[in-house]
Amino acid sequence: MQVSYQRLHNMNPIQARRMIIETYQRCASISATAHQIGTSRQVVRKWIRRYEAEGEKGLMDRSRRPHISPRKTPSKIERLVRKLRSKTGYGRRRLAWILRRDYNICISEDTVRHILRRLGVKSKGKPRRKFYPAHWAWEVKQPFSLAQVDTKHILDFGALGSKRWDHLRKHHLPIYQWTFFLPNTNATRSCWDPDLLSEGQKEGKRPTPVRSSVERAQGRWRDSKKPSTAPGTLCWQGYPWDVRGITVV
Repeated sequence: MQVSYQRLHNMNPIQARRMIIETYQRCASISATAHQIGTSRQVVRKWIRRYEAEGEKGLMDRSRRPHISPRKTPSKIERLVRKLRSKTGYGRRRLAWILRRDYNICISEDTVRHILRRLGVKSKGKPRRKFYPAHWAWEVKQPFSLAQVDTKHILDFGALGSKRWDHLRKHHLPIYQWTFFLPNTNATRSCWDPDLLSEGQKEGKRPTPVRSSVERAQGRWRDSKKPSTAPGTLCWQGYPWDVRGITVV
């Protein structure tokens, strides 16, 4: 069974174009080729012309950069921005102000930012804090060693619509959802609560939001499963495991 052109194009565009050429060489008909691989005659005609003109090289992607860019910033201004940046170390806002004050060049802050990006100038600001561990959850081999907990506010008028949104408010239903997920085993548990604060936050201990979510998810899980094992141990799909030994991301 032959794979459709669109499906193969999503996986490997070059191989999908070769399939057009091979099918056309067998049947020698643009309409029949388009019908067999599930695409239009315009697409078939386009790649046949390129293949006949350039050979295998014609099946490669071409640059979509315009030949003429009338609003492109002149190279002289780009060199000036580079010079001022290396001299002062200022950011886009101050550089745009200096250009306007000293050189009578009026360009926006965003234009300066794009120039610095094209020149490969990196920001001197502090790098963003990494909230996730170095390894991803699906790379962990040991089961029940890494868990992901998400908190979501589900009282969304745009997503629920007026009828469901009014039903949640009228009956005072829970509006916060906690999802406890173990990626390497696909074990998922969800719980709902009308209050975002945990018991520790209400008492003034102020735990982190992630820890609050873990308290909620683990507490509701223990209550719903009613395990017969020791306290703090859960049983999911026949595997007992200790919630206190899980790394949360």
